[in-house]
Amino acid sequence: MLGDLLAGLEARQPQAVANMTVIPLVSPAGEVTVGTLRDIFLEQDPAYNRLVLGTESAHPTILPLGYTLITRERAQDRAVATKSIIPGRGSREVPAYCVQSAQCGHMARANRERQEARMLPLGVRRLAFRHRESQDFRALWDGLAEHNRRHGVTGNFLSSFFEHFRRQLAQFVAEFELVPGQRGAVVLINDRVEGVEVVPSPGAFAAQWEPLIRDRYGAEAVGRQPDINAINGSQLLGDAATFEELLTRLEELERRERDFAGRTVASILSQEESGRERQKEGPLRVLDVETAEYEGQAVRENGSIIDLTLLRRGG
Repeated sequence: MLGDLLAGLEARQPQAVANMTVIPLVSPAGEVTVGTLRDIFLEQDPAYNRLVLGTESAHPTILPLGYTLITRERAQDRAVATKSIIPGRGSREVPAYCVQSAQCGHMARANRERQEARMLPLGVRRLAFRHRESQDFRALWDGLAEHNRRHGVTGNFLSSFFEHFRRQLAQFVAEFELVPGQRGAVVLINDRVEGVEVVPSPGAFAAQWEPLIRDRYGAEAVGRQPDINAINGSQLLGDAATFEELLTRLEELERRERDFAGRTVASILSQEESGRERQKEGPLRVLDVETAEYEGQAVRENGSIIDLTLLRRGG
């Protein structure tokens, strides 16, 4: 079960903004030393369907599923569809997909300051994961066009979507907060779990925090209407007659939220998982992972999962 492989993770008080809820996952136990998202850089752009990425860290760095480079050069923005382990002070060639159809050109290592690390939005990320074996750099174009159309954006440029929702996405980042020791999160949109993210250390998670909230999940939440039947805190607190009664109701709301977080995480950890190895780097293994409700990838070290991305099936 996933719970056996992710032993030690604990849920904390959920945080909710509009129709998106984040349940922090913390681990009081020790952490694994790895590089972070901030250590990754473009080493070479040899072809539209692959990139060579390096790490400045002396430790191996786990490239996240959906890592994206948006550049201000005359070059193609690119995304990757699979986790990969970049060896310490080294580099690795990974499959890549264009996330705009009309811009030609290759990125240059010398223009690093013009290249911004982003993440694929949830819906496009699912599509990229399912195309992870494809060698066609155009594999995401149709899906991107449909994603943008659903959100009122013309064309299939991912950068156009990010620019269109720049203000709303920045607001999501500002209103959610990291908690001490946080190594991951369960993310719900309209009260349904859409993804699970776990990384090896709080430092590695902090480096991914902004693109996780803004690009991966906030980008999906802004395009969905909240469930009008969902019970929210204002309904529970609205008729409190005294300050003491308000405090009592607040405590009850917090208890409900903690119970909800515990049940949600327990339902995920109780699922049976199966995995298939994709890559190994020393003691680290990248796996494709499936459960009854989720699909994604994990990194395992000596039998324990230290890094995990799960996406709800059928989204």
